[in-house]
Amino acid sequence: MILMEMVPQNQTVQDWTEMVTTNIYLGLKNVTPESYQEKMQQLWGASCKGSEFASVTKGKENGYPFAIWMQVCTLNPSTGKPEYTWFKAIKGNDSFYVVQKAFKFNPSGKQITQWMQYFRSIIVCDTRLKGHSCPKTAR
Repeated sequence: MILMEMVPQNQTVQDWTEMVTTNIYLGLKNVTPESYQEKMQQLWGASCKGSEFASVTKGKENGYPFAIWMQVCTLNPSTGKPEYTWFKAIKGNDSFYVVQKAFKFNPSGKQITQWMQYFRSIIVCDTRLKGHSCPKTAR
């Protein structure tokens, strides 16, 4: 697994207000975005009483199945703060990909819109396979 956690300047992964996490599960092929979502909701629900979950969208992008959902812990017992997290999971040909955006506060509508636009831009591509082409980038 490749894990990247990104927080604002002057914050740490132990003490943050916002975080973006990327997980790449190398070689994981037998998981669907829906089964990953279900497992994450089970784990979250077990660790936070009164958790809330909402599916945002699911389907296929660039030929790969994906799902976007939200999980809320109104009072995370380990931090004493709320936690609002959006997930995008994508089942690629060779690996499984998850991007998360977490807030330790209730984000504004503007912040949610900004991050949903970002999530829409995240795709998996594969130059080896027809129908999974990578976007052209400006040089």
